[in-house]
Amino acid sequence: MARQPRKKQKTTVFSIKQSAEVPIFRDKSDRSVFVDILESSKDKFGFELYGYCLLDDDSFWLIINTKSRSIASIMQSISISYALYRDDVKQLFKRRYKSEPIYDIDALNETMEILMSDSRYETCVYCFYDPIQNTPYPFI
Repeated sequence: MARQPRKKQKTTVFSIKQSAEVPIFRDKSDRSVFVDILESSKDKFGFELYGYCLLDDDSFWLIINTKSRSIASIMQSISISYALYRDDVKQLFKRRYKSEPIYDIDALNETMEILMSDSRYETCVYCFYDPIQNTPYPFI
């Protein structure tokens, strides 16, 4: 049975989590390639990246503003590009990513606090947005 399409949301800001059954990141080099793919996808689709965290070896967390672009297209581009890089794994992302809409600045701040309170946060790679100007910091 085919998966149901995601419901259209009344926001463009999302918290996106992706995990895998096998290690996504083998080393710092893999993490660097993933960040490069994020940056090129950001340029291609024009979304804003409010925060990201490459957690452990088997998951990542993104907080993005799609700016009315298709979240499915953005995630498909990121996932396919990285899976092609990691051609040693037959099916890297077997499970669908999980996305949660963020409707206001308070919810965005709360989500960022949750990300920063994650016990794995100390070892993750991240960037954040400027809450005073409500804009992302330059891409790291």
